[in-house]
Amino acid sequence: MPEKKSSYTGQTEARRKASAKYLKETVEDIRIRVPKGRKEALQAHAAQREESLNGFVNRAIDEAVERDRDKDIQFAMAVDAIGDVSQLAKQIILRSESGFTPEEIAQYASRPSSDIAHVVKQIEATAKNRHNVN
Repeated sequence: MPEKKSSYTGQTEARRKASAKYLKETVEDIRIRVPKGRKEALQAHAAQREESLNGFVNRAIDEAVERDRDKDIQFAMAVDAIGDVSQLAKQIILRSESGFTPEEIAQYASRPSSDIAHVVKQIEATAKNRHNVN
């Protein structure tokens, strides 16, 4: 049987233009530089996970962005909590004339920030009781 030879001689000009158009419309290039030898190490790492170097870099970027987003959310929550604690501290200072000891203030301040309204009511009630006793 005679061997069948392919007539394919490589990409045609039309195929090259179509590929270039597709890439131009769907992806962007980012060039990164790494120290000599690092590229091969990254390629080996990606290959161990059965992904391309490009796929690995994109996954690493996505994971870093997600971690940063989580840190930003945690930071925003911490700022909110600090604001709540700050509000509590202001309320305690405003009521400091009630004669609370530092230990009592520390006890009230260590409450969760969601308890601020409850803590303020406790402080007011305690102050009122002290004034009635004296």
